[in-house]
Amino acid sequence: MRATEFARGIETYSLLSWQQFQRRLRVLRARKALANTRVLCVSRFGHDYSLHDANDSFVSLDKVTEVLGTKFRFANLHEVIDQIQQIDPTTNYTTPGRLQENINDEDMEVVNAVIDELVSTADPCAMDCENMVPSVKMYRLVQKLLAMNECNAFTANCPDACSTCRINKERFTFCIAHSLNNEQGIPSACEYDIAAAVSKAALQAIASKPSYMGNTAVLTLPDGTLTESASVFVRAAKKSAGDNPLPTLTAGVACGQWQTNVQAKS
Repeated sequence: MRATEFARGIETYSLLSWQQFQRRLRVLRARKALANTRVLCVSRFGHDYSLHDANDSFVSLDKVTEVLGTKFRFANLHEVIDQIQQIDPTTNYTTPGRLQENINDEDMEVVNAVIDELVSTADPCAMDCENMVPSVKMYRLVQKLLAMNECNAFTANCPDACSTCRINKERFTFCIAHSLNNEQGIPSACEYDIAAAVSKAALQAIASKPSYMGNTAVLTLPDGTLTESASVFVRAAKKSAGDNPLPTLTAGVACGQWQTNVQAKS
């Protein structure tokens, strides 16, 4: 940055080659993406932080906004879960009288279309359509809430949600919502990892590709063999060398046979 312009508050760069020019533009694009990122944070206790989730990097979200320009909006977990019900959107238990974004008949058409596409193109597929409905409904709801709140990134506090009975009662998880969001270029992080959501925004701006949140752990049994859920991923990985790799649908054994997740391979 040239000193004379910098002293006057003008941001300029002296670049000596096209390679430097291209690199600088990628950096500036990532900075612009972060400044225009608005993260929808689903929190249980009405606070910007959660006691049981991934708050290991950002100590102050106000400071993040000051430095990066990234903004944050918050939604209550119970209010969000209520909205996957197909009822009058002014009669939710937690928000009586307020017009909400409840799933409706038109949304269910989208939900069924998404399920049909995922199941028909998945190899292998360890899920049936019926058990996928609640999680894909949550994905559709997240899309509506992002639009309503003018947000373009998402995170939800999975451990805090799991400590209630709501996920078990409604038989859904946020996993497939995160997977599908990321494939659409919407930074989406599990476990209320706000730092990961913001990092994904930067990575996707630089690479122009979806980013992956790398917290995968393959579990083995005492005899050294893989669990069924892990072996599904391994079998799918062996097929990923083909010309047209397919997504993998799996059922999480920890939460019964209804935790839907999708692994898209490139």
